[in-house]
Amino acid sequence: MKKIVKDLEKIIHDINGKLVWIGLNDEYLMNKITLNKNITYCDLLNGINPKGKGQSKNTKTLCIKDFRKYFKKKNIDCFISDIKDIDKLLPRFIPDSVYITSKTIYIYGDIKYDYERILTRYKRYSKEVSLNIYGNLFIIKVDVSKSKNHFMKDKLYFIYDNILNFFDMISDVIIG
Repeated sequence: MKKIVKDLEKIIHDINGKLVWIGLNDEYLMNKITLNKNITYCDLLNGINPKGKGQSKNTKTLCIKDFRKYFKKKNIDCFISDIKDIDKLLPRFIPDSVYITSKTIYIYGDIKYDYERILTRYKRYSKEVSLNIYGNLFIIKVDVSKSKNHFMKDKLYFIYDNILNFFDMISDVIIG
């Protein structure tokens, strides 16, 4: 656990510009965000915004469907998320996070989660996807600075991912 916190602390230190973080509940990392003078805007969804970082008007949870409307295209420099908060919304979250982020996306979580599925879905948009494993935790780093979204491609992959999720649920019901 300490290694992943140190890695997240290093990521916070290197951030320059706007930050959106889903699922941050650690006071130590919130203090590191407030100490970083290079972060001009910080929006922590499912958490408490640090003071003085250009917070959004409402600090309640945003719906994943509203990301494109709220943040606009390539408006956020860094996007960090905990996998347990976005697990059920992955078919919509992945194209939307690529759409709104201009530099890097970080996803972290427990190794019990099927992180290979996230890696293959992000490889559709970017060739620069890396995985770091720390004991029972992982961090996925996606560089989206050269990636582009295409409307039809997003819709086809959305349908394809939902069909796969449906068949996974049916196989779990049959087996279990």
